[in-house]
Amino acid sequence: MIDPDKGSLTVADCAQRLRVSTKTIRRAIHRGELTAHKSRQVYRISPRDWKLYLAEHWPEAPAERQSSTPEEAVRSVRKSPALSKG
Repeated sequence: MIDPDKGSLTVADCAQRLRVSTKTIRRAIHRGELTAHKSRQVYRISPRDWKLYLAEHWPEAPAERQSSTPEEAVRSVRKSPALSKG
């Protein structure tokens, strides 16, 4: 199990990062393309698995959709204005 406090991503985080629907991300999980673990009925994706998924399934993605490290992917999603409370 992945500890959400240690930088895992949710389906919504991943969808926002790629500018796709959450359904697209869930389909990738169900097809086995994206490794995820359920924690309290919520899928969690490790930064490592996220980076592998991007490399294998989104190589043509613009640079702004990808981060150079998994940790940067997590930070960029968490800093996103869409996730800010306001």
